[in-house]
Amino acid sequence: MLPNNAHFFRIFFPLYPCTKPFPDFTPKKTSSSTGKKKSIYSVLFSGMSALPQCCICLDDFTNPVSIPCGHRFCLGCIGEYWRLHGACQCPLCMTCFPISIKWVHSYRVCATFTHFYTTSPIRPQLKTKPTLHNVAPREENQAALRAAPDMASPSLHSVNMDTPILIKHHLYCSICLDLFENPVTTHCGHSFCQSCLGRNLHLNDLTCPLCKKHLRGNPQVNIILRSLIQELKKAQESKPEEYSGALGEVACDVCTERKLKAHKSCLLCLASYCETHLQTHTSAERLKGHRLVAPVDDLDGRACLTHGRPLELYSRAEGRCVCALCMEEGHEVVSTETEWDKKKGELGSSLAEMQERILERERKVEEIRESMDLCKAQLDRERREIDSVFEVVMTTVEETRREALRPLEKRQQDMEREAEELTQELQKEIRQLRDIIGQLEDVANLEDHIHFLQTFPSLSGLGDGRDWTEVSLDTEVSFGTMRSSRSAMMEKIEQELEKLSSIELERILKFAVDVTLDPDTANIQLVLSEDGKEVRDGGKIQDLPDRPDRFDHFGSVLGHNMLTSGRSYWEVDVGNKTGWDLGIARGDANRKGQLSVNPTNGYWAIVHYNGDQYGALGDPPFLLSLMEKPQKVGVFVDYEEGLVSFYDVEAKAHIYSFTGYSFTGEMYPYLSPHLLNGKKNSDPLVITEIG
Repeated sequence: MLPNNAHFFRIFFPLYPCTKPFPDFTPKKTSSSTGKKKSIYSVLFSGMSALPQCCICLDDFTNPVSIPCGHRFCLGCIGEYWRLHGACQCPLCMTCFPISIKWVHSYRVCATFTHFYTTSPIRPQLKTKPTLHNVAPREENQAALRAAPDMASPSLHSVNMDTPILIKHHLYCSICLDLFENPVTTHCGHSFCQSCLGRNLHLNDLTCPLCKKHLRGNPQVNIILRSLIQELKKAQESKPEEYSGALGEVACDVCTERKLKAHKSCLLCLASYCETHLQTHTSAERLKGHRLVAPVDDLDGRACLTHGRPLELYSRAEGRCVCALCMEEGHEVVSTETEWDKKKGELGSSLAEMQERILERERKVEEIRESMDLCKAQLDRERREIDSVFEVVMTTVEETRREALRPLEKRQQDMEREAEELTQELQKEIRQLRDIIGQLEDVANLEDHIHFLQTFPSLSGLGDGRDWTEVSLDTEVSFGTMRSSRSAMMEKIEQELEKLSSIELERILKFAVDVTLDPDTANIQLVLSEDGKEVRDGGKIQDLPDRPDRFDHFGSVLGHNMLTSGRSYWEVDVGNKTGWDLGIARGDANRKGQLSVNPTNGYWAIVHYNGDQYGALGDPPFLLSLMEKPQKVGVFVDYEEGLVSFYDVEAKAHIYSFTGYSFTGEMYPYLSPHLLNGKKNSDPLVITEIG
């Protein structure tokens, strides 16, 4: 609910603009009964229940203005309201606005107001008594408005210099809402900080930020206002702090009316004093020897509970503070200052000793942590090495299994072939015997004895055939091959298992080499970086000279590094590529035409293709099953061992190893980024540093 005056305010000052100009009126007439000035509104609206008033001062409008939300107030009232509340907010609808708000003057009123003004019966009297009413358009009354007193808050005009708290409200700039800094006053009477007004005039027209009057000339520094602010700041700086009761504050025990914060506490007087009441301890000779300390909240704990005297002595026998009357014969008693110095020295030694013990234990903790990290790293390396060994063992077992099964399969095939041959031969003789039996039966049925005797001699030898009595299928199985395969398998497994007992602290990273790519070997479609660390498929053929050592068909490239002995290790960032080849190649391996990448042709490499397929390019090639897609692949070569191993660097997992080869001649790093594949495989292969 709005107050009555605000409700009336909404009626006569709607949010939409009206059509008639709004004349300004300066109140001149004084009532004979009350002595209070009456405005022209009271005359024009004498027959109505309420007058249009400002809802802040509850008086007739003085220099009315409209703010962005549509509500209207006196210019001085709304400015003072904002200064006091520290925010640009409408008192009615509580809408907030930016601090640098532009004023919008109310030049129009509603039709009802205009009707009352034009039809008022006293309007002719107003024309005949201009000295009382002085009705004039707003544009012709600018000088009177500038000379009129500020009626925004009449109560503030009665504030004298003895009330600096109220005066302080008048010393705030209406732009920055802070105390004036080098205040200047415009010719319209408003004051601002010199810098605030300068910024406002730079961003807007040369008008007053409050009344929007055009400014003439340069605003002058208000010396009186500046002096007032300086005096106010000095008074605030020199003003003693009052006791607020906050945690850690101690009140002066001498102050009566207004408690101030204590500056020191006296251990002999057992009282706390502010700066004013502490002066006696510095001026009076009898008090100069008192011990002053920082303000103490509980001074009762500094007094003897038995005698009420200060605890200024320390009994080493009793181990407590005592007063002069508590001293007992035979007890060693010293002053509290002496014992304090002694205990403080002991405390310093204890603190130093404790600090040294802390440092010692921290060093031990760091030593344990470093040992744990080294041990963990060593265990991880050994775990990978063991995985690699057992990978070879499992591969050997699988190969041996196949070798052991191969003779059985061959023997089975031979037995099946032999049985088939014998069966076919027996079936053939069976058919022949059946034919002979048929012929004999026909002869036996002959009634012509002459013909029978003539035919019988020719049939007497037909029943002769192969003697199958000693013929049988050889089902014996030879175990010689199985035994030899088992022996070879066990020998190889033992060789691999021997590596477990000879694992050294030096790991693969120790053998890192700085690999760079050789542009003379790169296919003409490949693009190499200037530092020779990256290679990608450029998607088009480049104009490069043909060389004997250049790959002319395969999109491959070799490294500069020649491997002829020892161990070498490098890492390649493969990222999210959908295809690549990585490995090593023999220096004399063929690089022309369609290549068959395998160890027989001098290539030891693994391949990634079709986005998610991995394989080892062996004889024959076979698929690899990886738990996750590698982002960085490490390549390790042991020239003497004939070993090429591949690792997933981030997963720290072994991918595959070529073993049991005898390397001769020069070996070089081998890389192939594969084709672009519609830009799905456009990322380069990057040889990374090993830190």
